[in-house]
Amino acid sequence: MELVMVLLVLTFLATALVPQISGFGVADKSAETITTEATMRSIRNAIMGTDGRPGAWADLGQRDGFFIKQVEFLLLAANDPGFSLVQAAHPGIQAFDPVTQIGWRGPYLATGRAGIVDAWGRTLVIEDLDGDEQNIRLRSFGPDLDDNSDDVTLMLRGTDG
Repeated sequence: MELVMVLLVLTFLATALVPQISGFGVADKSAETITTEATMRSIRNAIMGTDGRPGAWADLGQRDGFFIKQVEFLLLAANDPGFSLVQAAHPGIQAFDPVTQIGWRGPYLATGRAGIVDAWGRTLVIEDLDGDEQNIRLRSFGPDLDDNSDDVTLMLRGTDG
């Protein structure tokens, strides 16, 4: 019986202390925020690239005016009829040229629409914070669609203010 009491006390202490020690308290991120952050990292990798694969920004030669600002574009291949929308938004973008190693090599996301929405079902937004493509952030307005502290953001390029 005493052993059971000792185990109960230890269990109670572990339950009370582990969240405080590990940083997982009540005020931490919701499951929706964590899911949205994971989606944002995938989008960042599709645009900025990873060690194993260049992203859209590198494929387009990292030229001014060619930073993709609509996440929907990342789902398109160069032979997709919707690719004309990419070209209309960014005149000069062409299909990938293996000689120059420049051009659209999409789709950059193979996840379909689920890969471009936040956990609340809304399309993520790419914001050019200063209008010259130097400070670009990916944003979810969170559960309430307001510009406030529950927004989820991830810088793609530059710094946030």
